[in-house]
Amino acid sequence: GEDDCRVRSLHATRNLALIRRYALNILRSDTTVKGSLRQKSKRAAMDDSYMTSLITQAFSQTPAS
Repeated sequence: GEDDCRVRSLHATRNLALIRRYALNILRSDTTVKGSLRQKSKRAAMDDSYMTSLITQAFSQTPAS
């Protein structure tokens, strides 16, 4: 759906594509819940505690610079 994105100003398209890829990588790396990326994405949208666990898991995995 990258081509259907209606954001067209300056670097917004690249920034949003980067955020989308980062979010998909977080969902792929999650092993706490079995299911497809679509199921995990919907669950994260509806369940704040699951979203919080994904975000904390993602930031705990990033190496310190």
